[in-house]
Amino acid sequence: MQPSFCQSKKADSLANLLSSTDDLKTKLQIHKEICIATYVNYPKRGLESANILLKIAKENEDKSYRFFANRYIGVFYMNQANFDSAIYYFDKNLKLYNLKIDYREAYTDLTNKGNTYRYKKERDSALFYLKKALQVAEEHKIKDKYTNIYNGIAGFYYYDNLPEKAIKYYVKAIDSSIYVNSKARLISVYNNIGNVFKDLDNYTKAIEYLDEGYNLAKRLNHKQGVADASLNLANCYNYLNINNDSIPIFFERSINLYKALSDNIFLIEAYENYGNYLSDQKQFKKAVDLKKSALDLAKTAGMEDKVFGTYVSLSNSYKDLGDIEKALKYTNLALKDTLNPKANFFENLLDLYKNKAFLEKKRGNIKTALRFQEKYSEQLQNYNNTINKTSVNEIEAKYQTEKKEKELAEQKLATQRQELLTQKANSRNWSLGSGILAAMAFIVLIYRRYKSELRAKQTITKQKDEIEKQKIKVERLQKELHHRMKNNLSFIDLFINLAKGRFEDQAYQTKLNELQNRMRSMFEVHKQLFKKDDVTSVKAKSYIDTLVRNIQEAYAKSNISISNQTSVHETILADTSFPVGLIINEFVTNSYKYAFNDDDIGVINIAIKSEGEAYHLLLKDNGKGLPKDFDINNLDSFGMDTIQLLTKEYGGAIEIDGSNGVTMNITLPKTAA
Repeated sequence: MQPSFCQSKKADSLANLLSSTDDLKTKLQIHKEICIATYVNYPKRGLESANILLKIAKENEDKSYRFFANRYIGVFYMNQANFDSAIYYFDKNLKLYNLKIDYREAYTDLTNKGNTYRYKKERDSALFYLKKALQVAEEHKIKDKYTNIYNGIAGFYYYDNLPEKAIKYYVKAIDSSIYVNSKARLISVYNNIGNVFKDLDNYTKAIEYLDEGYNLAKRLNHKQGVADASLNLANCYNYLNINNDSIPIFFERSINLYKALSDNIFLIEAYENYGNYLSDQKQFKKAVDLKKSALDLAKTAGMEDKVFGTYVSLSNSYKDLGDIEKALKYTNLALKDTLNPKANFFENLLDLYKNKAFLEKKRGNIKTALRFQEKYSEQLQNYNNTINKTSVNEIEAKYQTEKKEKELAEQKLATQRQELLTQKANSRNWSLGSGILAAMAFIVLIYRRYKSELRAKQTITKQKDEIEKQKIKVERLQKELHHRMKNNLSFIDLFINLAKGRFEDQAYQTKLNELQNRMRSMFEVHKQLFKKDDVTSVKAKSYIDTLVRNIQEAYAKSNISISNQTSVHETILADTSFPVGLIINEFVTNSYKYAFNDDDIGVINIAIKSEGEAYHLLLKDNGKGLPKDFDINNLDSFGMDTIQLLTKEYGGAIEIDGSNGVTMNITLPKTAA
C-alpha cells in the first residue's frame, strides 16, 4: 500500500471521528492531525481544517493551535505565490510569540517569512529574516533546525546569483542533517544544490545530487521532492542529450505533481521548461499551449517577472511557427512590461530587442528594425559594463578578505610568540644552577630556529602575495582584452546588420551573412572567455552550438539538421578555438549552400575530441559529395581555401573524402593560450 494512499485514508478516518465527539480538545487535535496527514501531498484538503482550527483556537485562546494553523495557512499561500497573504499569517504568529518560551516556533516562522521574501525576490528582507532565524537557532542551540535554516540562506544566495556561497550553505545543511530525525528535510537540499550545479553547467555533479533527492523523495513518498527533482533532471538530461525517452516523462510528472500540490511557483517553471524542450523538438503548437498556461498562472499570481518571461518565450515560439504577427504581439507586450519600475528585466532586454529587430525586418519595417538593433547594441554595452564592474568588486572583496586573513594570521603569530616568551620565563624560574645554563642554551637554539623559520615564512608569504597580485593583474588584463575585443566585434556585427538593411539584393545579403557568421565565430570565443574565471579555454559543445545556430538562422532551411556530437566536458584552448570556429563555419556554410537539393534530408555531423597534444575535428555531411576532378591544391572555393589555409597556418593536417557526401578529418596541435 502506498504511503500517500495511507495518508488519504488516515485523513478520511480522522474526519469521521469529528462527528463522533463533542470534546473541544479532541476536535482541535483531530483537525491538527488532518492537517499533518495532508500537508505533504494534499495541502488543499488540509486548508479547510486549518481554517476551522484557527477559528476554534482563537475563540478559546489556545496559542499552540493558533501557531500551527497560522503557519499551515501561511505555507499554503506561499506555495501558491500569494506572498502577501503568506506574510500576513506568519506575522500573526510572530506578534504572539514570547521569544524566551516560543523560540522554536519563532525560528520556524522567521524562516518561512524569509523564504517568502526570497520567492518574492525582495533580497534585503529575505536575508534579514533568515539571519534572524539563524540567530535564534544558534542562541537556543536548536540543532535539529540548522538544516532548514542553512537551506534557506543558501537559497537566498542562489537567487542573488552567488552560487559559491549557496553551495557552501547547502553543504552545511547536509552536514548538519546528523541532528535531524526526519531525513525528508534533506530532499529539498539535494534538489537545490543539484539545481545550482546545473546552472553552473556542471551537469554530472547536478545529476548526482538530484538523483539523491529523487530517490529519497520516492522512498518517503514526498510529492514535492519528486516533482522538483523530476523537473531538474529533465532539464539536465535535455542539455546532455541523454535518457531522451525519460525527458517528457519527467516533465509531465513534475507538472501533474505541482498541480496536485497547488504549487503555482514551480508549475509556471515546469510549463516554461517543458515548452522550451518541445520547441527544440519542433513541436511548436504544444509548446505554445504550455507557455500560455504558464502565462495565465503568472498573471493570476501577480508574478511580474514570470509574466515578462512568458511574453518573450511565446514570442520565440510564434517566431519558430512563422507567425510573425503573434510573435510581434507578445514582443510588444514584453516591451510594454519593461516600463514597470518594480521589475528587473536587464538581461532579458538583449533577447527582446534582438527579437524586435528581427521581426520588424521580416515585416519590412527597416527603420524600426535598425532602431531596435541599435538598442540591442546599447544594452549589450551596458550589460558588459555591469559585468566588468561586478568583476572589479569581486576582486576588491577577495583582496579585503585575504587582507583580514593575513591580519588574523599575524595576530595568531604574535600570540604564539608571547606564549613562547612566557614559557621561557617559567622555565628560568624553575631551573637552578647548571640547569639554568642548559635551559638558556636550549632556548637560544629554539629562538634562532624560530627566527629563521619566521624569516623564511615571511619571505614565502611576501612571494605568494606578489605572485597573487601579478596573477590578479594578468587575469584582469586578459578579461579586459576579451571584453574590448567582444565589444568591438559586436559593433562590427551592428554595422553589418545596418548594411544588410540598406542592400536588398540577395547576392549582397548572402555575402554579408557569410561575413557576419565568420565574425561571430570569433565574437563567441571572446564572449565565452569574458564570462569565465579561466580565460585560457572555452567549452567546445556550447561554442559550436552557438556557431551553427547563427548559420541555421541565416539560411533557414528546415530540411537540413546539424548534429553536434562533441562531449559536454570537452574544452578547446583559446588560441586554437579561433581556427576551429572558422573552419566549422566554412564547412557548415558550404554544406548549406552546395551539398543538398531542396527536397533532400540533409544531416551535418560535427565532433571535436582532444587526444594527447592534438585536437581531432570531424566534419561530415550526407550531401552530393565532391566532383571526381576535385584537387585540394587547385581550389576556386573561398570556403575550402579558407579551411586549407587555416589548417596549414596552425600546423595541422587535413584529410578529405568526397565519395559519400563530404568528410573532413582535421588534426590541429594544442598550443598555449
